[in-house]
Amino acid sequence: MSFSLDRFTAATAAEFGARYTRVRAGFDVGFADAGASHAFRAAHEGVWMTVEADAAARAATAAALDPKTVLQMGAGGELPFEDHQFEVALFAKAVLDGPRDRLEALVRAARCATALPDFPKVVELAGRVVSKAAADTSAKATDETPYVAEALVLQGEALKELARFDEAILVFERAGRMPVSDALRYRAEVSRADCLFAMGANDTKCYRAALESYRALLRGEKLTPSARLGLSFKIARTYEKLRRFDEAAETYYTHVVLAYWNGVRPDAGDDAARRVWFDGTARAFFARAAFSLADYYEARGESRQAARVLDYLVAARVPSADEAKRRIQRLKEKGGFR
Repeated sequence: MSFSLDRFTAATAAEFGARYTRVRAGFDVGFADAGASHAFRAAHEGVWMTVEADAAARAATAAALDPKTVLQMGAGGELPFEDHQFEVALFAKAVLDGPRDRLEALVRAARCATALPDFPKVVELAGRVVSKAAADTSAKATDETPYVAEALVLQGEALKELARFDEAILVFERAGRMPVSDALRYRAEVSRADCLFAMGANDTKCYRAALESYRALLRGEKLTPSARLGLSFKIARTYEKLRRFDEAAETYYTHVVLAYWNGVRPDAGDDAARRVWFDGTARAFFARAAFSLADYYEARGESRQAARVLDYLVAARVPSADEAKRRIQRLKEKGGFR
C-alpha cells in the first residue's frame, strides 16, 4: 500500500529523511532510534499506523528497521503506543493537496523538530508556514490562522531556546495580536515574559517588565492550579533577582509551597473540593521553591524554620525528598535541635 506524494510533501519527507528518519516507499517512515521515535510520536499525539496489509509484511518491515521482535500489533496494523526501537508511520494529512494541508504538514514538522529538539529547524519550518500563508491572518480569523499562530509560537519558543530573546519577543507579540485561542495566547504571553526575565541579567528593567507581565497573567480567571502555581514561582524568582528577598520568601511560602501542599496533603482524603491535581512542572516548582526558601531561612540563621519547609518535600514524597531529608539532618546537626 503506497501513496503518491506531491512535490511539497516529497520535499518535507526528504528533509526529515536526511536527519531523523528512514524514508521508504510512499511516506512510510521508520525510526531506528528509540528517543527520536518517542519524541516524534509524542509530537503527533500517538497517531501511528503501518502501511503493510498483513502481519507477515508488518513484521518484516519492523525487522528491517530494528532487530528487536515485534511483540504486538493492533487489529488495524497499528504499532503499540509503548516505547519501541522502531516505528512505521503514515502521515495522512501530509499527502493531501491544498494550501491549508500544506501549512498543517509544515506545522506538524515544526512540532516534531521541537520535540527532537532541533531549534534552528523549528525556526526555519515555522518561517515557511508564515511565508506560505495565502492571506494576512493578523486582523481576522481565516482557515490558516490556527496554523500560522501555532507556527509563530513554536518559532518564538525555539528562538527563546537559542537565546535570541529580542527576536522571540517580537514573534510572541505578533502571535498575541492574532485571533487565537486563549490557550495559545497564554502560552505566547508566558514565553514572552520568560524572555524578559532572561534579558534581566543584562538590564534590570527587564526583570521589572517580566514581573509586571507575570502579575498580569496571574490575574487571569481561567488559570489551572498548575499554571497559577507556576506563575507564582516565577514572580518569586523575579523578586529574588530584584533583591526583594522578603517578598520572594512570602510568595514562595504562601503561593507555591503551601498552595501545593494544601492541594495534595494526605488528610484531604477523597474530598474532590480539597484535592488538587498538579502536573509534573508544578511539582518541580514546588521543590525548587522549598529549597530556595530553606536557603533564605538558613542564611538568616533560622535553621529550624528551614527544616520545617523541607519537611513539606518529604511529606509530599516528591522525587527530591531524599535530598531534603539529608539537608534536614544537616540543619539539625548545625542548629542543635531534633
